[in-house]
Amino acid sequence: MLEFVPWHLSPFILDADEMSTKQRREGIFASVMTFFRKLSVALDTFLVGAVLDAGGVVQKATTQP
Repeated sequence: MLEFVPWHLSPFILDADEMSTKQRREGIFASVMTFFRKLSVALDTFLVGAVLDAGGVVQKATTQP
């Protein structure tokens, strides 16, 4: 849901921006949205790893403690 909503609303935001500024800046909006999407995926991956580490998961072990 967090990924779908911004991309779904993007055309409306771009149209409103173009009407108010008379400039086409689709690339800037897309690059900012992509940057924050990748940043959030990296942060989520780090947090899941930290939680697993705090929970005592041992990498490449056949059984977990």
